[in-house]
Amino acid sequence: MERKNTVFLTIIAVATLLIAVIGATFAYFSVIITGNESATSTIIRTANIKITYTAGTNINLTSASPGDTANLTFSVANEGDRELSYKVKWTDVANTFGSLVGEVSGVAEELYYTVNVVDNNSNSVYTLSRTTAPSTNGYINLNSGNAITIAGGVTHNYTLTMTFEETSSAQNYNQGRTFTGAVDIELAGNNYYSTDDVYSGE
Repeated sequence: MERKNTVFLTIIAVATLLIAVIGATFAYFSVIITGNESATSTIIRTANIKITYTAGTNINLTSASPGDTANLTFSVANEGDRELSYKVKWTDVANTFGSLVGEVSGVAEELYYTVNVVDNNSNSVYTLSRTTAPSTNGYINLNSGNAITIAGGVTHNYTLTMTFEETSSAQNYNQGRTFTGAVDIELAGNNYYSTDDVYSGE
């Protein structure tokens, strides 16, 4: 009887060890999004990224006047211990600047944005000079179209500024125009994940 108990306990110990090893091999890491009421914790299988928005994910200019600006600030923190790559993208874009047929050339370009990225120590990481505001969803070209790398333990702090240019001449053609859009990140390269790999919860 004692031998049977020993064998049984050995089997239980081995099974427990296998479960622990498998659990470690397929451990989940989290992308945590904070900064607005609808923010959720998004679990992915590849990395540990935390995105923090200061005042929501959207940037809006509604019925804007020449000279108006709007800012979107957020941070991307790699809380893991290995380098990761990601891209920044526009989503949910709605832009009525320069949208009417027969408008004066250059109307759309009067709405533009810039991006400034600094690290934990306020060192400049990336900058994007004057760029025409998007009319559709797409990636923000911060690194010549390439993914942005971020080392473990590093935070990238973003300031995106949208500006309706004051041209010192009549701009009635842009009266009542609006821009809205959200900014998100997407892990890239070997860290890429699709919606099939993601679980979102409240």
